[in-house]
Amino acid sequence: MDGPFAPRVGVGLEVGLVQEEDLGPNNPGLGQQRHIEGDEGGSLGYARLFGEGNFWLEVQNYLLPEDRWLIAETIDLADRLGLGVVATNDVHYATPTGRRLQDVLVCIKNRTILDAAGRLRRPNGEYYLESAAEMAELFARYPGAVANSVAIAERCSVDLGFANYRFPIFPVPEGDTPFIYLYKLCQTRAHAKYRPITPAVSNQLAHELDVIHKTNLTEYFLIVWDIVRFAKERGIPCQGRGAVDKEKDRG
Repeated sequence: MDGPFAPRVGVGLEVGLVQEEDLGPNNPGLGQQRHIEGDEGGSLGYARLFGEGNFWLEVQNYLLPEDRWLIAETIDLADRLGLGVVATNDVHYATPTGRRLQDVLVCIKNRTILDAAGRLRRPNGEYYLESAAEMAELFARYPGAVANSVAIAERCSVDLGFANYRFPIFPVPEGDTPFIYLYKLCQTRAHAKYRPITPAVSNQLAHELDVIHKTNLTEYFLIVWDIVRFAKERGIPCQGRGAVDKEKDRG
């Protein structure tokens, strides 16, 4: 459920975070106390799992009535357990003006309307990408919590490799490689569609398969073929599309 009061725990391979429970103005007191009491054992467990210096408790400030109390209690818990604290923000839109659109998207997801969404909607417009200055102001009493976010970021090394294609592994018959399987499929369909197979058809198919192979798109085409096959077998409307051969188009 995408709403403001869903509890979450975030963990990573090298760095762990336990996040505050999003409680909200309609859920004060007892729920907060249970959260703090329950987190002591859980936090110790995660601290042991990730190792010394690799685990922090997370604090967030959305200017809600309980936030100041919850931040103070979380920091007190961290001090008792010898853990670090890091200030973060649960970002759901880039700027405050995105709040209305976020509310609409939440309503669409939950099949309801704005007036009936209630606690599905976040209680204010503070769930946006705060600047460094804004975060520093929100946590003026705890500057170390903001500094720790930088320290954690400096320890992270992420390379998403956007320059390379990464497709799911497509299962093929034993003894076939993905390209051989695609080649067999194309040959079978070509012989069913063109009778006879002319040199022009054969050359064009060879050219397109060569391009697919050189660009490492074999499994992409197998995935698209499988989707179209699935749809057609069940009478689901499906339309494939292709790219224009630019060199031929210019000629």
